[in-house]
Formats: sequence, C-alpha cells, structure tokens
Amino acid sequence: PVICRLHSYEAFGELPAQVNWANVDHLVFVAEHIRTMFFNRWPELRESLFPKTSIIHNGLDLAKFTFRERQPGRRVGCLGFVNHKKGMEGLVDVAFQNPDLEFHVAGEFQDGHLAMWFEDVIAYMPNIWWHGVIPPERKDEWLDTIDYLISPSITESFGFTIAEAAAKGIKPLVRQRPGVRDLWPAEWIWLHPGEFRSVL
Repeated sequence: PVICRLHSYEAFGELPAQVNWANVDHLVFVAEHIRTMFFNRWPELRESLFPKTSIIHNGLDLAKFTFRERQPGRRVGCLGFVNHKKGMEGLVDVAFQNPDLEFHVAGEFQDGHLAMWFEDVIAYMPNIWWHGVIPPERKDEWLDTIDYLISPSITESFGFTIAEAAAKGIKPLVRQRPGVRDLWPAEWIWLHPGEFRSVL
C-alpha cells in the first residue's frame, strides 16, 4: 500500500496536481482544518479521495522532557525555525506592549530578509534577547530557563514547541490561527497583542 502524508504547505502549493492519486491507497492529514483546506483547494479529488483519508495528530515523546510545577514569572520564550509564517512581527508587537516582560527568542532563521529585519528591530527593544540556534540535545535545558512559551505563528495548529513546553509544565501562549482551538485550551490562546496579557 502507498500511504501519503500531506502538510499545509504542500496543499498551498501545486504539488497535489502532480500526484497520480489513483496510486495512493490512503492519505493522512495532521489536522481536520488541513484536510478541509486541501479539498477546498482541490474539490475534484473529494469524491474519489476523501473516503481514503484520515487524521493522525502529531505526537510527542514525553520521556524527553522534564516536567515540574511552575510559578508565574517574567521570562517568555520563543523557540523554533524562524520564517515569515512564524509571526515575528506579532512577537515584537507583544514585547513592545509588555516592556516589563523579557522575551527570549532562539532558533534558526530560514529567511535572510527576516533575519536582517529582526536583528535591526531588537536593537531598539531592550526586552528582547536573541539566543541563536539551540541544538536538539539542549532543548529541554533551554526550555527550563523560561516561564512561558509564546507561539506567535500565523499558521501551524500544533507547533511542536507548544507541546514540548506544556510537557515541561510551561504555559504556552498561542496566537489565534486556524486549528488551534481544536487542539489547545482556550485559556492559552490570544487573538491580538492587547489580549496577550489576560492570557498570560
């Protein structure tokens, strides 16, 4: 059997038009809203392909993360690959409106223009620190240095760092975007920078 897994970025692209779907026995999506988006974009495939689809959510190996009870604090972390969909402008807006909080950002830029913009902006933002790339073997240790995890992305309903932070007892602060309310508690989700503080 041929089992295919499809992500949102593939559904937004032209790749599905190049697939011979008759050769695919089953198609897996990580979330319902991605399956809906796929069939809205490719409606001609719905009748033949929809019965051969399923949702398998992302998972996490909890043994890799040390859980402990947390207290409120001031250190807000952001970790992961950094590209246009990660919503760094939203993070900067939140940091600007909350100067009493520290924002610690780590990861790897995937866009040189965004990296140049971010480096310039944080030179004027005394409450944002850039930590660079955190190797996988140091992720658990780095997460231990923060009190909250902000996920300012404009997409990605799951977001592994959200689950990883929660596995450590760190409260995630998740920007509203398609699919997040299907996966995460409402008290973790903020719609706009002005609402961030009430979620915190």
